[in-house]
Amino acid sequence: MTDSVSRFHKASEAHDLDAALATLADDVVIHSPLTDRVAFRGLAEARALFEVVYEKLQDLKYHTTIGDGRTRALVGDAVVGGSPD
Repeated sequence: MTDSVSRFHKASEAHDLDAALATLADDVVIHSPLTDRVAFRGLAEARALFEVVYEKLQDLKYHTTIGDGRTRALVGDAVVGGSPD
């Protein structure tokens, strides 16, 4: 796992918004895991997304990293509203 992916992984599991955002490029694109019609572009949209995600998810644990080069996906499990998802 690359250093920036490792830093994002740890920051995200800790819900450390600023540390997670610090690992992303200014022109980051985050594709929705729910639909291919939604993408979050740039740090401002990433911040808005992660604020909601970190508020709603508990016990976030990543278990798999997919991709290479500049494209990565972290796969994990979390609890949402008291239910494991």
